[in-house]
Amino acid sequence: MTAVQLLFYFFALLTVAFALFILFTKNVLHAVLSLLAVFIGISALYIFAGADFLAVTQLVIYVGGVLVLMLFGVMLTNRETGAIYPISRNKYFISGIISGLSVLGILVYLFVKNENSFLSDSGKTTTVVTQSTIKILGISLISEYIVVFEAVGVLLLIALVGAAFVAGRKAS
Repeated sequence: MTAVQLLFYFFALLTVAFALFILFTKNVLHAVLSLLAVFIGISALYIFAGADFLAVTQLVIYVGGVLVLMLFGVMLTNRETGAIYPISRNKYFISGIISGLSVLGILVYLFVKNENSFLSDSGKTTTVVTQSTIKILGISLISEYIVVFEAVGVLLLIALVGAAFVAGRKAS
């Protein structure tokens, strides 16, 4: 195995390990900090896939925005110290376990079926993306997809004005 493959498997294992830690921890602050590690691991996997724009977007939006809001929400809420809240099991617990295990089984089956293409270099050439995709994406957005780009901008502006209107309305 090459060093790139080892790094890929390291980040994949790191991401899965911290995602599992989120599921089984009872401390909300530890879960949010583990979510930080999951987001960084996903960003690293995007880099290995050659999607550097998605990697930077993942870091800026999820780590810089969503995770910081979650940390503020956890740290600024009033909660009882030392209180242990039991895990509630609803009527969908068994079906959720069955669904999760079936998806895991499908993924393991696909990995084992295509193991040779992942782990060995049996006559196949692997291409490493060395060129950034940001320039290509920027040119495409301004030339080929300009109408869609402008429509999304107008839609976001309407949503922002609507949110400001709803937030500024006084209850009577």
